[in-house]
Amino acid sequence: MQLRLNSMVMDQNQSAKSRTLKRLQVGGLPLIHAITKRMRLKEILYKYIPAHGNEDIPAVETLARVWDL
Repeated sequence: MQLRLNSMVMDQNQSAKSRTLKRLQVGGLPLIHAITKRMRLKEILYKYIPAHGNEDIPAVETLARVWDL
C-alpha cells in the first residue's frame, strides 16, 4: 500500500503558467510504525506474552526487532 501526496510548488516570482507539480510517495511502513508506537503495542505484548526462563532475549524484543517497533 502506497500513499501518493500531490503538492503544488509555486514561487512568488512564478506565473500561473509555470507551476511545477511534484509527486511524492510515502510508504506504508512509516505509518504502521507510528500507529504501533501510539498504541504502545510493545507494552501490550509484554503484558500478554510471558517470558520463558531459558531465553536470552525475550520473545517480545524479537518481535519488536522484526516489526521495528
